[in-house]
Amino acid sequence: MSNFVIITDSTTDLPKSYYKEKNVPVVSLSYMMDGVTYEDMNGLSGKELFEKIREGAMPTTSQINPEQAREALEPFAKEGKDIIYIAFTSGLSGSYNSVRIAADELSEEYPDRKIVAVFRPNTYSRTKDFTKEFIDAFNEASIAADEMLEDDNLLAKAIASVVRNQMEDFHYKYLSDEQMKELNPIIRNSIYTALQLVRENPVFLYCYSKLYVPTYWEDCERIQI
Repeated sequence: MSNFVIITDSTTDLPKSYYKEKNVPVVSLSYMMDGVTYEDMNGLSGKELFEKIREGAMPTTSQINPEQAREALEPFAKEGKDIIYIAFTSGLSGSYNSVRIAADELSEEYPDRKIVAVFRPNTYSRTKDFTKEFIDAFNEASIAADEMLEDDNLLAKAIASVVRNQMEDFHYKYLSDEQMKELNPIIRNSIYTALQLVRENPVFLYCYSKLYVPTYWEDCERIQI
């Protein structure tokens, strides 16, 4: 490998001073709260973030899409540098796949360059130092999950956050933050209404689905979140 550059993303959670000192380019992931998109490294402070969560805000994260990955990688390929991109674990985020797609495309366009994307395995995560804390947290989460299944409002918000996260690429390409802010309550309230109907009168919802679900819709598939 000739002259090369190491790139990573903001999930490494290292101080900005470290990236600057080591001359490591870093791609900042983003998240949304209350219809506003923030960059991971330049968004809310930790205090501001948790205050919003306590007030009932539901943060949703988004992965790097292939276009963003390409924008981060291509300048270095043009400079004649090989690239090693260290991504967040593929078990928890689709960012690695986006970087790999961009790397494959750029490798064809810049055949003299070596562009490699690797991901950090879960077992080497910084969270391994907090095993007991995570076990306790998951035990609490298990109890909370049982309660959550009885709370249609909270359950609808959780489902809506999954929908919202999967719409991030569409939002990035076609919708402004203001438009997405208007769409968010429509998603939440529609899911909430469906949950209420299931509990109150599942037969009605079944009939509704038979009448109004388009016949050309394909069967549902589980997606990576």
